[in-house]
Amino acid sequence: MDGLLRQSNIGETVVAVKNIKDPSGKAGVAAGEMIMTALSQMSKTSGAFKVADFEVDPLKQDTVQTLTNLLLPTGAMQIPAPQLYISGAVSYVDQSVLRKSNSIGLSYSEKAELGASGDLMTTALGLELHIGDFLTRTLYPGIDSANEIVAATKGLGIDSGARINKTGVQFSLERNLSQGLGGSMRTLVELGTIELVGKLSKVPYWQCLSLDQSHPEFQRQLLDWYDSMGESSKMKFFQTGLKNLGYYSGNINGRSSQEFRQALSEFQKDNKATPSGFINFESYERLMKNYVRVDANGNFKKVGLEPSNDADDKDNEPREGYPYLNSDKDSPINVGMKLNKSAYRKGDNLQLEVDVDHDSAYLACFYEDAKKSITQIYPNPMQKEGMISKNNPLKVPNSDAFSISLNEKGKESVMCMASYYSVADKLTDNFGEAFNPLKVKNMNQLSEQLKSIFGEDLKGVQTVNYQVK
Repeated sequence: MDGLLRQSNIGETVVAVKNIKDPSGKAGVAAGEMIMTALSQMSKTSGAFKVADFEVDPLKQDTVQTLTNLLLPTGAMQIPAPQLYISGAVSYVDQSVLRKSNSIGLSYSEKAELGASGDLMTTALGLELHIGDFLTRTLYPGIDSANEIVAATKGLGIDSGARINKTGVQFSLERNLSQGLGGSMRTLVELGTIELVGKLSKVPYWQCLSLDQSHPEFQRQLLDWYDSMGESSKMKFFQTGLKNLGYYSGNINGRSSQEFRQALSEFQKDNKATPSGFINFESYERLMKNYVRVDANGNFKKVGLEPSNDADDKDNEPREGYPYLNSDKDSPINVGMKLNKSAYRKGDNLQLEVDVDHDSAYLACFYEDAKKSITQIYPNPMQKEGMISKNNPLKVPNSDAFSISLNEKGKESVMCMASYYSVADKLTDNFGEAFNPLKVKNMNQLSEQLKSIFGEDLKGVQTVNYQVK
């Protein structure tokens, strides 16, 4: 949800959360605090929501709130006025909605006894949530959620007792399965908050709902898709998918090979499937797990097999930022580079921002200092290789883990290359570890070496020059 909100650029909203009442008194959870946690988690990178933490009930004042009341009249504090507020209640808690009990007993004379029992009890919970305008205290029509969940408690016990002379001996074996009300309420709160925020921001929030791959309906749908493919189609599908994920570097021709079987075996091992090296439904399920979504009607649909002609079609994007499976890997990648300053002086630090015009690209960047020494600055041990997209530019460095200091006066340059496939392993095999000086005379010679190493997989190169004064 955080990613969807970041892409939508809805801006920052200050929210207040009312006390979520529980008229039944049976739920016994802090639902309001759970809503705050959910809002915080979906705002980590998007910055979509901030919660105004201000309790107005004088009977529930704590030290922080008491100090707040003292400082507010003096103007020493500035609490932003919320724009929205979330209200709601635990609508019902029906205990023992379904109860099943079985028991059996056995007695032998007066010296031995055996008993066994099994119980299944369920509790249904309902939660209603609403969003309202804070200044007018009016609820937005249609922006609400009403969900329910069933918590189950299952017990199986065996009790046995035997009398030895005058001494009683008893022992018991128990196995219990319990889905507590607390965990169930957190699930309800998170579902309700996702639904509220999704409706408010008009983003496809159903993409964020968990996709249970063990669900029979999910398995049935995948099996139908798998069975409808011919053997050659399956081979091309796996060759393309494994190549886009960085496992396979051979041709996509629908024919098996030792290289393909080795790549498939590695993929199977990494995804906890039997590493046989042969195509099967188990491997298809692992490959497709990030290319299936649930639409607004609850139906399973394939996504991310090919890029959509509509650049804003977020419903077609693969899950978890995976690359498109059947995307066009022949087109060039335009690389854009921005420096953090228009002019540099000795002692300044260099920071680079690199963007591409395609999704699912990989980059490598090289730095030539004033003494004409060239090093690889990305990827490196402190900034691992990652997938770059047109909505997710690369920043080098991206943290304080390392810095690029400009210590000499003169002309310097940075060059970045782009590929649709992972480049880290080939760079290490040919150049060694990052930050070590490369055995090349200049950027032109390096560019020729990169063309030789990556061949047709090299889809874009860009160089930027600057002067250190």
